[in-house]
Parts: sequence; structure tokens; C-alpha cells
Amino acid sequence: MIAVWLWGMTGVAAELGCRLDQRAPVSWFDAPNEDPWPGLTISGHSAAWSRLSRSIERGRLPARGAVRPEELVQALDITQRPPRGNEDLAVRIEVAQSPWEAGAAVVRATLTGRRARNRRRAPAHVVFVVDQDAQVPRTMVVARRALHAIVSGLGPNDTVSIIGSTSGALSAPIAAAIDGLQPVGRGGVPEALEAGWAALQEAPPDALRRLILVSDGDLELLEQSEHLTTRAMQLSSEGIGLVGLGYGEDHGRDDSVEAIVQAAGGPLLHIAQPFDGSQIAQHLHSLLEPAARDVRVLVHWDERQVAGVHRVGNHFGRLTGLGPAAENVGGEIGVGQTATVLYEVRLRPGAVGPLGGIRVQSSAPGRPPRERRVRIPVVQNDFDDASPDLKISVAAASLGELLSGTQALDRVPPERVASLAASAARPNKPRDQALVTLAQRAAELLRSQERCAPRLRQ
Repeated sequence: MIAVWLWGMTGVAAELGCRLDQRAPVSWFDAPNEDPWPGLTISGHSAAWSRLSRSIERGRLPARGAVRPEELVQALDITQRPPRGNEDLAVRIEVAQSPWEAGAAVVRATLTGRRARNRRRAPAHVVFVVDQDAQVPRTMVVARRALHAIVSGLGPNDTVSIIGSTSGALSAPIAAAIDGLQPVGRGGVPEALEAGWAALQEAPPDALRRLILVSDGDLELLEQSEHLTTRAMQLSSEGIGLVGLGYGEDHGRDDSVEAIVQAAGGPLLHIAQPFDGSQIAQHLHSLLEPAARDVRVLVHWDERQVAGVHRVGNHFGRLTGLGPAAENVGGEIGVGQTATVLYEVRLRPGAVGPLGGIRVQSSAPGRPPRERRVRIPVVQNDFDDASPDLKISVAAASLGELLSGTQALDRVPPERVASLAASAARPNKPRDQALVTLAQRAAELLRSQERCAPRLRQ
């Protein structure tokens, strides 16, 4: 009888746009300097954005654990001025009043890689490792289209090879090898990864060496994740980058893929439809050519000015036990790419001085490591007077935190987030317009959940 009732209530919940993980939201502020390392999530095409969009378009709230607020921020089209001269990385800070709390501020740090030097780019050696254990076999066509699109963006001096999880290295012409990929039974992804890494170790060390792991989630990776994350970290230090490319609308079980990619400091991308691959191909240069490697951001807050700190997207604890701590791994910023670190801070009464400072450690290919230091100034603007980049970033982060359960609806009203997104959206940025639509639909679903929560507790 109980099982029948629960099944029936599950159906009601789905119809109303509710979800059954009715945990109390958590809105937290850490003590200053308790969490100084913001592990960078750097990706021009966010896995979280794609999954979130598909879910909300179908009238469903996503599972909280699947929402990465910081990835929604990274997925925005932010165009900052590139570094000057021969610099590889530019660091800029903006501070404004928080839209959510009097006496609080939002701090946005942006890191921008240098422009691409297309004529002088080193040859790229790309190895695709394709997980052929597709959870939904028909989605393999999505992976094949993505591979074709990426290969089409490579240059005449670049090389590419494909290793299937069950078929091993494919020696046919590249187009035929891609078309020959078929969903097969479970097996072989860890071995295929090792084979791909071995092939890249044989390439010239001054080349751009990239392994692209194409997977819809794999349990074997989870079983061997500690060993594989250690290998990914080691090879990343040798200049072999790792990109995670999830495919299919039902992509799941991706914690293991994420842990391995994070260990290498690489991006985690996602494509749900065949045409999504062309978007990745348009930005291929930022995936292949790093402007700066092992990028680490260390923040020190002046505790005389700052009482509490909340970092957007503090989700790395989910990956505990999947290998080396992801927080200690530096990220990689590609040419022309901008990464964002976003904070909300509670100020002490009468705060007048700089809020602290940021140290950015990085190394550019062929150059010694270096460190940049930038002060975090006191509040510079009212929120309404902040830059469009900061305002749209705060809107995306706030939506992500509402959906991930890390902000309470009474503190950050969903309708206000939608209104903020609409006022901040830049007319020439399609992703901004998409964010407005997402925020409006999410507000309706969140309020539906709020109305149906009493029924679920009965």
C-alpha cells in the first residue's frame, strides 16, 4: 500500500514540476580565509547548462546534484580585453553592492587568455577516446556528429586518431572510422584512456597534445577513478591536456568523468543534439591551445573589512573519494577564453578599505611560472551601476544556486532573479536571452514545487 502511494505521489510531483529531494536550502557564508582556493571550472560550453536547459524546457526541475552554478557563469559569452603585449593572462576585479543583502558585496574576478596566434600555432595531436557503452544506443549519432565537427576544425599540420572502448585503435580513414563507431557492450574505457595517453606521450613535447574523452558516463571509470585521476594529474603536468565531452540527453553517472577531467585541469563539455557539435568546433582553438596552464587563484580577505564569504559553485566536495583533491589542481585557460570566479561577501559595518587581494599563479607554455597580485577594492558601484558582465554573471549564479539548493527562495526570490536576468541581458548575446527564458521558467517551477511540497510531506 505504501509503495502504491509513493508511486502515485511521484507521478503527481512530476506533473507539477516538483522534485522529491525536498531538503532545506542552505545559504552559507564561510569565515574569511576558511576556503581560499577556488578550484577553477573553466569551460566555454557547459555540461551543466545543456542538461539544465533540457530539463526545464520539459517542465521539470533538475536534480540538485546535477546543477553547477559556476558552470552556468562560465557558459556566458563574456568578452574581456585580452592581455597587453606578450602577456599570457589578464586579471581584472569588479566589486559592487549585492542585490540580495544590504551590507554585502559581490566580487567578480575575471581571467582572460591572450588572443590566438593562428599562423604560429604549434601542430595539434588529438586523440579521441570514445566510450561505446552508450546508455541510450541511438545517442551515438550525437557523438559521431561532434567528432566530425571537431575534426573539420583542425588544420593541415594537425593529427588525429580514434580509440574505441571496445574496438581499440581505429586505422581506417578518419571519416570512415568515426562513422564506424557503434554502441557496443560494456568494457574497455580505462584501457582505452591508457592507450590514448601512451600515444600522446610519443608525440613531440612542444606540440599541442589533447585527449578528448567522449562518454555518456561510465561506471568502470568510477571503479578506477583514483588511479586514473592520479595519471591525469601527472600527464597534465607534462603538457597532455584532457577534455571531457559528454553526449546524449540522458548523459549521467558523470561524477567519475568530472573527477578525472578536473584532475587534469580541463573543461567538461556536453552535447545533447547532433547540431551541438558545431558550437564546439567554432571555439576549438581555445580547447587546443592553452594561454596559461596550472592556473590557481588564491584569495586573501582583510578580516577587518569582511565578515563572511560565499563562493559560487563550491561543489568539489561531491568528488571526494574519487582521487586526488580537485581543489589542489590548477585549471587551464585557452587562448581567447575568459574564466570567472564569483563571490558574495558580508562586509563589516563601516568597511572603507580594500577588501583583500588575489594572487593568480600560472605558467604559459615555454615560459617559467609567474604570479600576479591584484587588490580587491572596496565597493565601487551600486549593483544597478555595475557592468553588464557582472550583472548577468550574478543572475546566472543566483539561478544556479536556487536550483542546486544552496540559496533559499525567500532570500533570493526566483522572480527577482528572472527580472535581474532580463534587465542585464545584452541584446547581442544569444546565451543571455536563453538565460532570461530559463530563469522565467525556473521561477514558475520553483514556485510549483513550493506549493506541492506540503502534499509530498502528507
